[in-house]
Amino acid sequence: MDKEKKRKLFKRLTLISVVILVFLLVFPVITVQAADTDGDGLDNINEDAWVNLYAPTLIFKSGENFYPVDVSYHIDNSVLKRWVDPLTKSTVDPNPTIASIGTGYTDQYFLDNALGNYSEILADYTANRMTLGYTYYAHVFDQGDTISVQYWFFYAYNDHSVNQHEGDWEVIEVLLNASASYAPYACVYSQHYQGAVAAWADVEKTDTTHPTVYVAKGSHANYFRPYEGKLGLASDEVGNDGFQLTYDHIDLTITHVGEIAAGTHLPADDWLDFQGRWGDWFNYLDGFTGFAGPYGPGWAENEDKFENPQTWETSAFPVGSTWFAACWFMYYLLWIVVGIFSIIIIVKLAKAIKTRSSKEDPGLGTVLGGRGGFAVFLGLIATGLSVAAIFIPWYIVYSDIQTVVISAEGNILLIDGLHGLQMNFLVTDAGMSPVFGIGIPFYIFLAMGAISGIVGIFGVKKAKSLGTSYILSGIFFFIMVIILILLMSQIGALVGYIEGAFGIPLPTEATDIMNAIAAAPVFGDYSTIIPGLGTVDFTWGFEMGAFLLMGSAGLRIFGGAILRTKSEF
Repeated sequence: MDKEKKRKLFKRLTLISVVILVFLLVFPVITVQAADTDGDGLDNINEDAWVNLYAPTLIFKSGENFYPVDVSYHIDNSVLKRWVDPLTKSTVDPNPTIASIGTGYTDQYFLDNALGNYSEILADYTANRMTLGYTYYAHVFDQGDTISVQYWFFYAYNDHSVNQHEGDWEVIEVLLNASASYAPYACVYSQHYQGAVAAWADVEKTDTTHPTVYVAKGSHANYFRPYEGKLGLASDEVGNDGFQLTYDHIDLTITHVGEIAAGTHLPADDWLDFQGRWGDWFNYLDGFTGFAGPYGPGWAENEDKFENPQTWETSAFPVGSTWFAACWFMYYLLWIVVGIFSIIIIVKLAKAIKTRSSKEDPGLGTVLGGRGGFAVFLGLIATGLSVAAIFIPWYIVYSDIQTVVISAEGNILLIDGLHGLQMNFLVTDAGMSPVFGIGIPFYIFLAMGAISGIVGIFGVKKAKSLGTSYILSGIFFFIMVIILILLMSQIGALVGYIEGAFGIPLPTEATDIMNAIAAAPVFGDYSTIIPGLGTVDFTWGFEMGAFLLMGSAGLRIFGGAILRTKSEF
């Protein structure tokens, strides 16, 4: 072969080598970019990597009954129904499937668990929990400058003290900064229709990258710390003493779902297209008060969370070190108060013992003789009244609702010394539910006052000092009654809080009633006729418990005044 032929052959071989090299380099990139099964513009490989990297660990409170489960468990046990009108429900499909519920059912349709009531659903889930395992539904969403990595959790039942219904959807998300090499910068956790957002540095993590989520008992609201949940209307029970579902748990399945808008999710995820509720409405009114089964990801209150996560982030309540410190204080407030009070009582008791054993002890008989003894007797009666007040209602709002939508008669709001503030949200079989987790029951204050008073009598050296103590304690009881009045005078503000925190659009009648109570908080009544529906009657005011408190306060102040005017020995 001459030199010219060798040169041409070398050129051809070189050209072929370059073409093969380019093909080998380019072809894998083309293949990866083509693997976008959910049509959101993100490579599957990247999505799967993020989903695995940030999968959370859920830590439950002891006593939790339900855990994240595959939606097929609920669908297979449900009947598809719809509201024909506010009085009538009809069965649409007695045997719904994942494929059948994703075919255009609107918000008047719902999945009614056919297993029965709460106790029957709990019994079935408990019996099958180990077989069912646990499921996270992962969803990755590209918003240009932010990548949202979400984890949705479905629970068969929400058995919180305030809010009870079949089905429950919750979500947390990790937000990645696309312009900073997709570094995480924040997390958002769902909490009662809204949520809380924390900077990535403030998020507790398992193995560096996996967010730790503390799940509230029954409500399944998600928190950043085990001592959150006491501040707010819901009064959630949160802790780290229950089951821990780690991101790598052997029975955990992480299912990656696609987009609703793109319409390219897999057939196994057709349940995403179901626009109805994932639980029964016992009464039509339940849908307006937040006690019906929830809508699923991408619909109603969950629409922005699924399809516009960055909007959800901006509307969430920001939390950080200051908030966590306040939550810690409220969580341990009872023990803090009891601890401080115990120290005060020990000091007072030590001084009392020292006084009684001193050679200069004037003696109780000398100090409290004559009018002083009568004043002490009044103080003991006052203590008995305050103790009795613990067990008797202080304030009641009584309702008589007779409408075609709902019929109910009884207490709708009650304040007493044992449970604090309780409300009846007109949910069937729910009864009164405590709200506002203030951390300290009222009876603790009353008990501390009684103990302090007895120790004060035992250690008294001068009648006037005991009289001052009586007067101050009497003023304290009057202040408690004043606080009740102020609380009820501001109940109208609850409308905005409930609508904002729970996403519950309260009816106009409810707003009018709350405003009427706020305008006349001591006593009052309200009646109205709702056209085409029926009548609503409310009465409210102080009950015997409040009068016992005021009587106790008056006796203490009167007794204190007697002691203050008693001549010393």
